Amino acid sequence: MKRSSYRYAGRRPELGGLRDRRRELAQERRRFGYRRLTVLLRREGWAVNPKRVYRLYREEALGVLERLREQRGLPPILVMDNGPEFAGRALEVWAYEQGVKLHFIEPGKPVQNAFIESFNGKMRDECLNEHWFLSLGEARQTIEAWRRDYNEVRPHSALGNRTPQAFTARRAALRSPTAPFELHRREEQKPETTLKLAL
Repeated sequence: MKRSSYRYAGRRPELGGLRDRRRELAQERRRFGYRRLTVLLRREGWAVNPKRVYRLYREEALGVLERLREQRGLPPILVMDNGPEFAGRALEVWAYEQGVKLHFIEPGKPVQNAFIESFNGKMRDECLNEHWFLSLGEARQTIEAWRRDYNEVRPHSALGNRTPQAFTARRAALRSPTAPFELHRREEQKPETTLKLAL
C-alpha cells in the first residue's frame, strides 16, 4: 500500500467529562471562544490543547451564528462594527463558506448600523439601567425576562406596533402555499384610490 493512500486514525480516548465541562464553561461565558475556554480548562487541570477544544466546539456548534443559522436561516449580508470579535479571520472564513457578505461600518460612525444601536439603547434604558444585579444568576434571569417581554409583549413602532414574534409569524404565514391567494383577496377588498397630480 502506498503511503499516499492511507492516513493515521487517532485512537486516543475522549477524556471523561471533558465535553460536559467545556459545555458548562461555554454557557457560563458565552462571549468566550475556544482559545479562552482552553485556558480555563487547563487551569482546572484538563490536559487539552486548543485544537482538541476547537474540535469539540465545532462538533456541538456552540457558535451564536451557527445556532441562528439553524433556527432562522442566514441573511445575505451582515452589517457590523470593527470590533476584534467581528474582524477576525474565523468569521471571514465562516461567512465565505456560508455565502454571506460582511459589511463593516466606518470607524466612529455607529449611525451606519442604526438597528443594533437602537436595540442597544432600548436594552440599556429599559433593562440594564432599571435593575441592580447582585449575582450572575439574577442578571441572567432578569435579562431573559426582558428578552421575552421585548419579543412577545412590547409593541415596536417599526413593526406597526406588533411584537417581533407576531411580525415573524405573519411573515411565515405569507410564505405559506395559500399566501398569494390570501394577498390577492385582500387586494380585492381594498377600496379604490385615485392619485391626482397637479401639473
